Amino acid sequence: TFSEKIFTSNKISDDAMIIIRGIFAKEKNWLFDENLFFAMNTPILKHAFLEVYRTLEFVFVLPRVISLANILSEHGSTIKINKIDFARLCNKELGWKRIERDSLEKIFTEFYSQSESSFTQAISHCSPLTSIALPSPNLTPEEKKKIDERLLSKFTEKYYKLRNQVVHQFWPDESHPCTDDDWRYLITFTLECINYIYNKHLSK
Repeated sequence: TFSEKIFTSNKISDDAMIIIRGIFAKEKNWLFDENLFFAMNTPILKHAFLEVYRTLEFVFVLPRVISLANILSEHGSTIKINKIDFARLCNKELGWKRIERDSLEKIFTEFYSQSESSFTQAISHCSPLTSIALPSPNLTPEEKKKIDERLLSKFTEKYYKLRNQVVHQFWPDESHPCTDDDWRYLITFTLECINYIYNKHLSK
């Protein structure tokens, strides 16, 4: 309530708005649209990032569900069930909870395999991430795999810390100072990841 930005208009990037419109246009079954509306309406960009992150949270359990479903299938299971419904059953019947930091890395690993350029853009343009070393173009496949694993672990660690400093309101000297442009890049990156997950696993 003491932020000067509360009296200014929110300016998430045009690219972010295009992704949100695209998700609205095609996603009817699993969208928690209020978070994306809040992201577009809040005058403070770090809060917009948090609302977009909450949309990403909805799919955290998918990597584990897919892995479990594949293992069951390999052992002869013929159960046919929607992966989201399966995730809800795991939670209800087994008390199976997501592990947020690890789930993020699993989702980022899947997204990285399809859109390495999205990570390169975020690392190159978002100041909290610029210390992460990008892979050299001259690596062998084995070397690149090891570098990619370290990159994704470091990326997830820093990304999750940025989320936590908004949610838990760290003291200023414990927080990474982020510019509006930093939050815009994080918002756009997160929306790209959400869009990929929806396209692959959720849209009908």
